[in-house]
Amino acid sequence: FLDNSPEKSLIRSAIRKLESVASAKGSAVAIGHYRGNTLEVLAQEIPRLKKAGYNIISLQELLKTQRD
Repeated sequence: FLDNSPEKSLIRSAIRKLESVASAKGSAVAIGHYRGNTLEVLAQEIPRLKKAGYNIISLQELLKTQRD
């Protein structure tokens, strides 16, 4: 979960951990809630992640790529 805590700094920390897992394993799955702080942090972090070369896709898309 990205947002076990509603604090923005902790959500960012969870995203950094997600990056680490994705880099090490090739993919990672994140789960979060539709909450103001979560959405705000994601709006800031997703462009940075994309610029760093990460692809943000749905779980359905991830599962499809692993089956193919």
